[in-house]
Amino acid sequence: MAQGDIEIINDSGFGVKEFVVDDRTTSGQSATFKPGEVVKRDVNYVKLIDTGDVAIGSDVLAGLVTKTSTETSSADGVVDVDVFGPGTMIRGKATTTTNVDTAAEILAIKLNYIYFDNDGTNITIDENDTSDPNKACLCVIDGDYEKYTLDCLVHINATLFGSLVGQTMD
Repeated sequence: MAQGDIEIINDSGFGVKEFVVDDRTTSGQSATFKPGEVVKRDVNYVKLIDTGDVAIGSDVLAGLVTKTSTETSSADGVVDVDVFGPGTMIRGKATTTTNVDTAAEILAIKLNYIYFDNDGTNITIDENDTSDPNKACLCVIDGDYEKYTLDCLVHINATLFGSLVGQTMD
């Protein structure tokens, strides 16, 4: 993956914590985690998000990798993660840049709830995959049509602090 795919632009203040990473043979991961990649909970470990993650009630976002992980193909390792929590805002490239290359297009998706996309090379913010706020992990707040980026709030119920999982926003 590319280093620096996603960045935190408003930190929740919970800081960087160390998490355990399963060995690559067991986890199926092909490489170490790089700074700027997003990880989610995987029982007692963290792993990279997949396309369409994170679904509230199914997955839990841990946060953003800040230092390359240390696992090998045969040994567990650790990774430093800036923990997502209430108020975390992130910035990342849109999955389809031609969908966010005008101010009008960005305005049309503001306050939509969306997911991440992970194509195996880059982690992007999938503006094509709008969803129910009871399921999707990101809410579009703003964007930059010249840089093709979106600024999104991380839904608290998609984080380690999501004690309201199961509650709806009706």
